[in-house]
Amino acid sequence: MKKYEFTGETRKIDNITLNRIRAVRDFAGVKKGDFGGWIEKETNLSHECDARVYGDARVYGNARVCGDAWVCGDARVYGGYWEKSPCYINGTRWSVNTSTPKTVRIGCQDHTWQEWHDRYQEISWEHNADDVLGEYILYFNLLCDMYGHADCKIVKANDEALCGGESGGGAEKEGGRQ
Repeated sequence: MKKYEFTGETRKIDNITLNRIRAVRDFAGVKKGDFGGWIEKETNLSHECDARVYGDARVYGNARVCGDAWVCGDARVYGGYWEKSPCYINGTRWSVNTSTPKTVRIGCQDHTWQEWHDRYQEISWEHNADDVLGEYILYFNLLCDMYGHADCKIVKANDEALCGGESGGGAEKEGGRQ
């Protein structure tokens, strides 16, 4: 049984048309007639269980909200085709994840694989993260191995620095390509 319908109100985001939704029945604190958020197509939000998209939240691409998940506020959930499941690592200070097949997110920084490789020292300095740089290089290199980006791995002059050895933080070390 359907729980929402498209209202006819649309919005364009990056050449994608999103549709405003409205509840057609009561469920999980939502009342019939309540406006929801924005989805591209019906496969983005399950009609089963209590999954919902509301506020100014947007779901599009091949992303799917189901079960009891709630997407709200100004959240954006989207995705394309993943050859492997996305990875999420909860690090010492910031989480690390493959936010899209083309990008890696560490904390609030979202960059392509190559941008991380080229700018990791600069990003570390900007965020006062030299004390945990080695840890995050290990995470990034693990993701490079898992997702076929070995050419973007960060190679340090002294691998001991990656593990917090006596040679100190990695900011003064050189990064290179394998």
